Amino acid sequence: MKIMSLNIGQYQDNWRARKPRIIKAIMKEEPDVLLLQEVSDDRRHQGKDGLHQGAQLNSKLRYKTMIYDIMEQRRAEKGIEINSQVFDGLACLTNLQVLSHRVMRLQKAPDDKHYRGVQIVELLYKGRRVLFYNTHYSNATEWALSHFAETKEYWKSRNELPIVVGDLNILEPRTVAKMAGREFESAYDFKEYVSFPSKGEVLDYILIPRRLYEFGSVKCACDGCSDHRALITEIGMKT
Repeated sequence: MKIMSLNIGQYQDNWRARKPRIIKAIMKEEPDVLLLQEVSDDRRHQGKDGLHQGAQLNSKLRYKTMIYDIMEQRRAEKGIEINSQVFDGLACLTNLQVLSHRVMRLQKAPDDKHYRGVQIVELLYKGRRVLFYNTHYSNATEWALSHFAETKEYWKSRNELPIVVGDLNILEPRTVAKMAGREFESAYDFKEYVSFPSKGEVLDYILIPRRLYEFGSVKCACDGCSDHRALITEIGMKT
């Protein structure tokens, strides 16, 4: 199974130029599951059809299913009040059968300007159920660590073993591996990479339960698609 994750960066940095690059990169990789963060629904930048960014991409990609979950309404931009409805969310695109779908809302710190959550999608792959947690944590180490701990407590309370994907906003891969625990393997531990090239940082992760899956390959690609690079993994199913 091939998994691709990308923070597409809303409409920042010339979306009109970036969109065809993103589409080309996705078509080249042909992921079974495409998980996106910072997917914006912003009528100020959308055409008459009003399609949010996930739907715009899928108008060319033609995945059978595109799930978009709004995480927050953005009310200001660079300190200036937004006078129209603008939403930010997470998206999952796939040709696989969707068995279930829900959203977990994460606790907001008092000083955090953003509302965060986890998009949870269960898919059927070659007769097996595969659970994905797609997320984007807040851009401060303290908040991101708290969100990860809350996410872990949630999956443990439900006796779930998800594949955790997304922009975790945690700079230290060793911290992510330690918090996830020995049950999980990080893509970074399989092969080191940089997913935020302007600062040489690792912000994006894919974590798999060791008991269920194993990595076959890990790479970053799609330079110029956004300020993040796409994280792409191929995983195998353990019997």
